[in-house]
Amino acid sequence: MPAADFFAMCAPGAPAPVEFANAARLDAYMDNGLKPTTFIAGSACLNDGQLRDLVGQICNTPTPSYETPATDNAPWYDPLIPESAGFAGVLVTKVEGLDKAPIDRAVTRRVNGGAAIGPMRYTERVLDFEIQLIGSSCCSVAYGYRWLTAMLQGCCSDGCELPDLKFLESIPRETAQTYCAPGLDAGVLTVPNESNRNPWRTLHQVALMEGPEVVERRGTGCGCGCTPVMTVEFALVAGLPWIYSDPVEVVAPTTLLDGGELDCDNPNYVWRFCETAVNCDPTYPGYDPQCATPPAPPAPVPPALSCFCEPLAYREKSFTFTSAAPDWFEQSAIITVENTSADPLRNLTVRFAQTNAGCIGLTDCDWCSSLGVEYIPPFSKLIIDSARRLILLETNGNFYNAERAVVSAIGTPFSWIDIACGTYCVKIESDAFNTPVTATVGIEVATKEL
Repeated sequence: MPAADFFAMCAPGAPAPVEFANAARLDAYMDNGLKPTTFIAGSACLNDGQLRDLVGQICNTPTPSYETPATDNAPWYDPLIPESAGFAGVLVTKVEGLDKAPIDRAVTRRVNGGAAIGPMRYTERVLDFEIQLIGSSCCSVAYGYRWLTAMLQGCCSDGCELPDLKFLESIPRETAQTYCAPGLDAGVLTVPNESNRNPWRTLHQVALMEGPEVVERRGTGCGCGCTPVMTVEFALVAGLPWIYSDPVEVVAPTTLLDGGELDCDNPNYVWRFCETAVNCDPTYPGYDPQCATPPAPPAPVPPALSCFCEPLAYREKSFTFTSAAPDWFEQSAIITVENTSADPLRNLTVRFAQTNAGCIGLTDCDWCSSLGVEYIPPFSKLIIDSARRLILLETNGNFYNAERAVVSAIGTPFSWIDIACGTYCVKIESDAFNTPVTATVGIEVATKEL
């Protein structure tokens, strides 16, 4: 089981995750008296200091120590509900579902022996939790149960998208450690420091599937001798089953237009009517050249899904990056286009190609993914997130679903951009007449794990 020290849920665009399990916070509150007198727990965990530092990273706020729910403004604390100050938090005792790859494949037995094996598919990922709610009184624990039930239903302020689940894969080792290894020449094995690795993992599109259900109560009532500990079970389901590491920047935010004056003599701009079309249809070598080749059927006309059109003149920028993932992992691209101008942005094209020779000599036949951005209003940001399978428009602090604004470069629905190992070229084509000079684009990749 991965580290059960921290779990949080948050919506796309939310300022910070909403934690529902934090072992360091729970230990500190119990050490400060928020626990039954017969309950032995608190300062036994040796990872609390490291956990506080890691939580400070994702919340962008240092957490040097925890004292009480009221002074720390704990996620569940409400000054209008006195018993919320006595709730210490959640102790995760069991999580099932993170250690099983959600892969399924249909197998049909043949009459004459053997079986027909269907394609591999990814199913939903179900997480079964067993937790304990702990507090200084039964009333506080009862409040904690009600708070947990409400929080697990999602924290998206406008109900737009399902939240993410953020958790720790493990807690990294801060110092190198040496072990006895008789099989080695030196007789010892030194395991390196792991503190520079990022242990945070994220599941996207997570929803409450079942519960929470109280399965055990220790003590009854709120009188003397009560043991206010409640065991609860619930299940979460992730619509996107892949476990992602935190995104890594591969293309820093870069201005789209910096090519000087727009005229026919400026080599920084490409005029589309001067380009020669490339035939990308492969030729089958087994056709007899003496036999006439049958004509291809007429290609269907794609529906007009958007107002995107290829610009007359565009500024082309190319970048190369090497996949940050090991050879056996895929990555999902996250493209952010920001328009900080009072003028709108139109007709932006982004293309990806896997290449070992950089961006030199690539033609229209080499791009494995091409997408077109129809329109970005003034002072807005468009996020094309292949990890969350979401396209969001951020404007005036609000987030909107913007799937209509993005199509493939030929006007049909595009595929999410998942890349494998190796080197990639990204080419960005900016409409010379409809791109503000301050607009930028940046690209991150998140490693897709099972």
